[in-house]
Amino acid sequence: MIIKNEQDFYSGLMFMAFGGFFAVYSYIKYDMGDLMRLGPGFFPLALGLLLFVIGAIVGLQGLRGEANPETRIGKFDWDILILIIGSVLFFAFALKALGLMLTIICVCLLSSLASHDFSFRAAIAIAIFMAIFSWLVFIEGLGMVLQMWPSPPSEWSFVAIAFIVCALTLAAFLLFRRTRNESVNI
Repeated sequence: MIIKNEQDFYSGLMFMAFGGFFAVYSYIKYDMGDLMRLGPGFFPLALGLLLFVIGAIVGLQGLRGEANPETRIGKFDWDILILIIGSVLFFAFALKALGLMLTIICVCLLSSLASHDFSFRAAIAIAIFMAIFSWLVFIEGLGMVLQMWPSPPSEWSFVAIAFIVCALTLAAFLLFRRTRNESVNI
């Protein structure tokens, strides 16, 4: 078995793994019901099976055709994964302490560090736009009750403080490392 298109093949495997997991989990965890009264587990089971089938089709496409060097998978960039997942976790832990505006700005800046074409000006512009857009949609449009600005630091939880400090330290480290590597490569 020769893999001709690595991106398709491994994407298919990933889809199959996720689809298989959710299909099995929903089958075990939720009631399926019967054909006349479908239970709460039927829809996740159907979606999991559909994702599994799509993954199999995509994975098989990776075995067909001619080998293309452009579809090879290079080294995995862990920095990007850490920054994206860290941004989501930062939002979850910092929202109550920092408020919506400051949290959105920090999340946009953190996640923009994951781009290979990072531009501080563009990141600031996107962060400001997203903060205003989030305020318009969630506060004004949907009427959600969210804290807009930071609460006093005495009210912050230990987890929020630890996560904020760790996230900002990691972002500063990655930004420093990236700028140092770019200055060496010039």
